[in-house]
Amino acid sequence: MSDLYSWSASFTKPSGDHRRMTFRRKNAVDKIAKIEALLRAEPMTVKQIAEKLHISKKTSHVYNQHLRPLLHIAKWSRELTGPPAPMFAWGPGKDAKRPRAMTGVEKTKAYRKRLRTERPEAWMDKVNKERAARLKPYRSPLDAAFFGAGA
Repeated sequence: MSDLYSWSASFTKPSGDHRRMTFRRKNAVDKIAKIEALLRAEPMTVKQIAEKLHISKKTSHVYNQHLRPLLHIAKWSRELTGPPAPMFAWGPGKDAKRPRAMTGVEKTKAYRKRLRTERPEAWMDKVNKERAARLKPYRSPLDAAFFGAGA
């Protein structure tokens, strides 16, 4: 813990929007120790760290930026929406390669697969609407004879 405090205290001018955050106060050092404990146990995203420590996502991001020399990206997690999020782990290591962006076809396939497994009734509604849209209305010759050719 003392090494962490001396490393953190060696910064005189933090970068980013939080110029007043020096990371030297006891509260900040305690948060850094908690982040270290969490990231030693398992890799986490900024959002997961924020939820575990009951702090805002922005604050969690600022701490991660400050601690970035001590962290590495273990892997990337893909949420339901949005870009992939890096999962940070404590200690030295090579950063995992960022996955390529999904194409439109891949996004559609993933959405449909998720819809089929998680909400089968919604999936059947979607399939039935698509089938109904493909069907052309049929007018029988008797209807045309009785009611006219129509519009």
